[in-house]
Amino acid sequence: MVAVTAEIAKRATALAWSDFPDDLIERTKQCLLDWFAVTVAGAQEELTDILIREAIEDGAKGKASLVGRSEQVLPSIAALINGAASHALDYDDVNFAMHGHPTVTVVPALLALGEQRKASGRLFVESFVAGYETAGRIGRLVEPSHYDKGFHATATVGSFSATAAVGRMLGLSDTQLAVASPDGSRSMTFTVTEPVKGTTRQRNIWMLDVAGASVRQLTFSAKSDSSPRWAPHCADQALSAEKVGQSAQWNL
Repeated sequence: MVAVTAEIAKRATALAWSDFPDDLIERTKQCLLDWFAVTVAGAQEELTDILIREAIEDGAKGKASLVGRSEQVLPSIAALINGAASHALDYDDVNFAMHGHPTVTVVPALLALGEQRKASGRLFVESFVAGYETAGRIGRLVEPSHYDKGFHATATVGSFSATAAVGRMLGLSDTQLAVASPDGSRSMTFTVTEPVKGTTRQRNIWMLDVAGASVRQLTFSAKSDSSPRWAPHCADQALSAEKVGQSAQWNL
């Protein structure tokens, strides 16, 4: 695992309410108030209408709420629509460390998950801060060259901040968070099988849905597999891992 990834994951998962000074909690409340305000306004935009109509036509009705609307959809679709609505008018908050809009990447994901899991307000705030600070830390690592090359950090860095926030709300360990997929929906880990007579120790990789819906063993090698890494573009669903003396890649 890359050292900087491990450190960012460690800080995101270790945050707790007792660590927060009063001014940070107050600033967090301002971020959330700002987000709801711009989302209520954006909820009336044509973009939001189109997304809701498409979602319902595709059978994505569910129990997750949409801010400023009466329709309900699946949690993953709610995160998409609330995120789009909150960024539609481009009045959402800005952080210059990230060089983008941090709150719109974090709150829609937390709202969808938190509503589903009935998360407390305190856990919501802890998770929000974990995601927001992750955006700033990664932003400082890649900016300004990231922006100068044409990348929009709200979309790119934001995928990591949303993952960190959701991971914190789910109670993932730093190791689990560090190998989460870029969209935050899956994580990878490995198991170690101790040798018995006539065999050798084996390490195999497993993939799990962070919501707990499924667990899947990916490797069954006689050699050891370790250090799984997701491809940067999650849509490819590719991962690579180090084997003894060589590396391998899977397209899932």
